[in-house]
Amino acid sequence: MEDKQQEVLKSILNIKEDLPKKQKQLCDYMVENFESLEMYTLSELSQKANVGVSTIMRVIKEIGFESYKELRKQIHEEVTSSRTTWWHMQKSFENIKESHVLTDVWKEVNDLVEQTITKAIMSEFDRAVKLMLQSNNISILGLRSSKASAIYFGHLLEEFYPNIIQLSHESDLIYDRVFRLTENDLLVLVNNAPYTKLSVEIAKFCYDRQIPVILITDNLSGPASSYSSIVLHTRGSEKQYSIIPTIAILESLVIEFGREKSDTSISQLEELGNILSKRNIHYY
Repeated sequence: MEDKQQEVLKSILNIKEDLPKKQKQLCDYMVENFESLEMYTLSELSQKANVGVSTIMRVIKEIGFESYKELRKQIHEEVTSSRTTWWHMQKSFENIKESHVLTDVWKEVNDLVEQTITKAIMSEFDRAVKLMLQSNNISILGLRSSKASAIYFGHLLEEFYPNIIQLSHESDLIYDRVFRLTENDLLVLVNNAPYTKLSVEIAKFCYDRQIPVILITDNLSGPASSYSSIVLHTRGSEKQYSIIPTIAILESLVIEFGREKSDTSISQLEELGNILSKRNIHYY
């Protein structure tokens, strides 16, 4: 079911790097503006993407459609079926109560976490930790519905690792800070649906400057995927809104990164704990 829902995006991502310049330009525009495409006429898409109608028709053929009308219909189905954030919060309110809400929510969350942990994501997870260990600085970004998860992740890392740059607080200064990153740095992007345009733009900016991106997302073919070195895909619910699979991935990254850095991370946490205790900031 999920493969069907992501058919167009996957096709675009699979072919775009091998296409001529104008066709690749169109594919990049389609990926970045995927949720709006169903509203554009053929001439409007031509104007917005700055390519000719003939270029659009060639790309349509490349991704397996006979007409633009057929493509728009499929895009509408994909966009509708991939609303995994606020739309599912609405669904949570609409679902008929079968038992106590705690029981329903907890069961669904457990199912989501179990579905998320696959052999594929474990392999990508190990690569993500290795990339974090190799990086000089780790920048973290999450906006709107992904902001809380990104800030939480950054806070946990900052407790024992100093080279963290939190980009989620002041969006108007993001480019000022990302501009200073190098190929030896890293961006961790939390980008669950609905996807903010700025998040995708920052992922592309890093991609163009050869800065590695680790993406945590609830849609494997989301618009930032094509700009990411590693994608950690969490499962979204069709019944309710939940960020717990995302939090589980982020906490796991912190734990494994801390273990690999145990020669300094443990002593850092012990020293910090003593300071906070002496100053009566924490009760133990």
